[in-house]
Amino acid sequence: MRAALNQLAEQFPEWIQQVAAPEWFTRYGHRFEDTRLPKGQAARQAYAEQVGTDGFRLLAALDSDEQCLAMCALPSVQTLRLAWAHHFKEIDGRASWLPGAELLPAAERFESPYDTHSD
Repeated sequence: MRAALNQLAEQFPEWIQQVAAPEWFTRYGHRFEDTRLPKGQAARQAYAEQVGTDGFRLLAALDSDEQCLAMCALPSVQTLRLAWAHHFKEIDGRASWLPGAELLPAAERFESPYDTHSD
């Protein structure tokens, strides 16, 4: 999410300022290290689902914009779309983690935006 927001801000700064929710600047303004994850499984689940929901909102805004072809061609946006397809489902406008049984086999999905290629 952060990588997509950063690349969109570089390439389409006016657009991202109009689309991004104010809390996104706080939530995604800095790299998120594992040590900053919320404590406890329930809090981590809630945070992940908030990030997922933010991602779905961004993808919906992209898909509804006339500049979508240019913006959606950005590598970070393509990665975001693929990551969300691999790990989330959207239910009533909110993201939900896919349960392990619904995930693609590990060899067919990636866990990091830096691991998007297959060998």
